[in-house]
Amino acid sequence: SDVCSSDLGYEVFSHFLGATGKPFISQVSPAFYFEAKVELTDVSGTDQFHMGFRRAELCRPDFEDYTDAASLGLTASDANVNIMTILNNAATTETDTGSDMVDATAMTLKVLVSAAGVVTYEIDGATPSTVATFTFDAGDPLIPFVRVVNDTGTAGACIIHKWDAGYQ
Repeated sequence: SDVCSSDLGYEVFSHFLGATGKPFISQVSPAFYFEAKVELTDVSGTDQFHMGFRRAELCRPDFEDYTDAASLGLTASDANVNIMTILNNAATTETDTGSDMVDATAMTLKVLVSAAGVVTYEIDGATPSTVATFTFDAGDPLIPFVRVVNDTGTAGACIIHKWDAGYQ
């Protein structure tokens, strides 16, 4: 829906719960990726937007409650595209990539995980100007996901123009 109240949102994921395939396994599966072309109609109305990989576990009310995750996205109702990582239930690390999302403009975000569990990122086909190093532990079951949560305003539509996950 285009209209939701504060702190309401949703999460879409695949490769989990038997209906959409099996999770990727860090340092066991060959190198894999998740690419999504997304558009937010009102970036400032978004409290959280994340796309990337997280541990295959039930949805959490707060992104920071996941055990393991590596994502590109927005926080705090600003337009900065950030790299956000969580390892072994530790605090979330956030790094501003130097790129910004623009209202009603599609952006292609890609999170890649090497066969060794090393994560890299692309924004519109290029490596961000600022990156963060991150490696998933061996054996972590990982699924691609997109998460959107409204701020006090209304984020409006999140349009997923493309969703592509697979082996590199």
